[in-house]
Amino acid sequence: DYRDACAAMLQQFGQSGASEMCETARACNLQPDRPGDPAVPLGLAERAVGLLPNRQWMRYVLGMAHYRAGQYEDAARQFHKSLAVDPNWYVRHLNWFGLAMVHQQQGDAEKAGQWFEMAVDRMTTLGDKRLTQDWLEEQVRWREAERLLGTPDARPMSSSPAEVSSD
Repeated sequence: DYRDACAAMLQQFGQSGASEMCETARACNLQPDRPGDPAVPLGLAERAVGLLPNRQWMRYVLGMAHYRAGQYEDAARQFHKSLAVDPNWYVRHLNWFGLAMVHQQQGDAEKAGQWFEMAVDRMTTLGDKRLTQDWLEEQVRWREAERLLGTPDARPMSSSPAEVSSD
């Protein structure tokens, strides 16, 4: 079903506006076993960032698209650019999970662990004060980084956020 949904989104939104292209790339890169050629969602994310280069969310999505394509240096660059666009972005920890995975893939377990711990601490601190639509991605990214680093976290998955916040 995930593969079918991604294929349909790519067909429907592949030539849309920046937000639609970005959200399509985001959805198609949610899981490591995403369908199709990684260059397709990467191209969408690149076009979206080209249209709106100062959106931290789009930079994060482009980072994940580079990560899925195995382009770890480019992924790290985009995660850092996302953080530079808005260092106080309330879900900046998604970039931190991305950086943890990049460093792990590059063989730097110490840096990977540091980024991972920062991200988990941020998620734990936020608790339920997050936007509902970001909750799933946070959980998926947390668990993916956790598996990749081989360090299952003892803290339980938080429940779905009960309130909306713009912290």
